[in-house]
Amino acid sequence: MPFHFREFLPPDEQADHPSLHGLAHFPDHLIGALLAGPKQCCKTTMLFHFAWHQARQGRKVLFFCNRNKMEELAATLTYAKRDAALERVQMRYLETSQELQTYASCMHLSESRPDCIIADDISSFLSGRMDRRAWDAELVKTLAFLHDAQMFAQSTDATSSDQQRCLLLISDTVSQDNPHSIFIFRRWLPLLLDITAGQNGFVLRTNAAVAERHSLPASCSSRMHYSLTAHCGLSLNNIEGAA
Repeated sequence: MPFHFREFLPPDEQADHPSLHGLAHFPDHLIGALLAGPKQCCKTTMLFHFAWHQARQGRKVLFFCNRNKMEELAATLTYAKRDAALERVQMRYLETSQELQTYASCMHLSESRPDCIIADDISSFLSGRMDRRAWDAELVKTLAFLHDAQMFAQSTDATSSDQQRCLLLISDTVSQDNPHSIFIFRRWLPLLLDITAGQNGFVLRTNAAVAERHSLPASCSSRMHYSLTAHCGLSLNNIEGAA
């Protein structure tokens, strides 16, 4: 199942905004995505909603994240406390890029392959004491390991003739004034979703260069305006470009 804007939103927001159904899925070949934006714009919350939507469709999710941040978030989302589908979301609490690389490299030892791999705030796994060149090299190495894990999970199972499509979704804190790392991400993640500050909150949209490069339909280039609510929540204000 390819990416769709509505999967970044909680279930109650989908019910309140039927115009979301006028948005198209992104093309099937865009199986890797970066959710990039400033600090405190609900990136982690969006990733959790995406994981929940994937699990509701019967897909297995492997989620790399910070323990404290995720436990604080999960405690505030009421649907997360009662939905059995979240049993298909496997949380892995890691601290460093080395731990992330090790886990990704051992994907072949896992009893089951994930249908979706998510890494929240990937820069937080990298040491801030490295210089720019070393930091870039470590990011490249980590992304390469995650991409290899995705390709392994997507490879044809020996017991099935069907190829399992595995999505890779990564978030990172990226400033519009310093987009340097975007060029690194683009090698492994063809779909770039930007979050920018808006008049009354934030705007989630497809990166313009990506939309042009892949000739995406207008409904994949819509802008979702949202505002922050209490307890790490978000509220959808309106959608520009929905059918």
